[in-house]
Amino acid sequence: MLEKWGARIRLTSSTAWSNLEPLFEEAIWAASLYPRVRRCHLDVGSGGGFPAIPLAILNPETGVELVEARERRAAFLETVAAELRLPNVTVHARRLDALLAAQPEKSWDAVSWKAIRLERDDLEQMLRRRPSELWVFHGRSLSADEADILTSHELAERRSVPGRASSHLSIYRLRSAPDSSIPGGSGRR
Repeated sequence: MLEKWGARIRLTSSTAWSNLEPLFEEAIWAASLYPRVRRCHLDVGSGGGFPAIPLAILNPETGVELVEARERRAAFLETVAAELRLPNVTVHARRLDALLAAQPEKSWDAVSWKAIRLERDDLEQMLRRRPSELWVFHGRSLSADEADILTSHELAERRSVPGRASSHLSIYRLRSAPDSSIPGGSGRR
């Protein structure tokens, strides 16, 4: 599906296996770290489906919601979920701010994003939902803006992606004590 759709829309830099293999390896590696107790996961800027689709395949008990603002990429993700018969996948063809506005009471156990910079307002709104964990896939370091905003969560672990020295996964966990430093938050859980 990546090859077929990749010919029409740019899902990855290339559909050659040499470029896709590391994406699959990273997603499968991350899914192996994923706690089995999660019920609802939000992946922001899902693009070509990495790491969300492999996560959904390997964790069928977890509901995985993918947010992709670009219509053609969202259509690709919907097609993948249908073709692979993934009833635990929901695709939102909209921007994160629109999803948050449309579902003001919705919360997720975990939220992930890869290779995108979230807008400060979007990140702050999402943090008000108090997800238990944030899975941030990034290069050598987080952007200063992200690190500055993530005060409601503490860095639990930072791992290098095996075989990819410049790729990392940082997992932030919600601080156990109420934290009044959540942007716009009251400090109550």
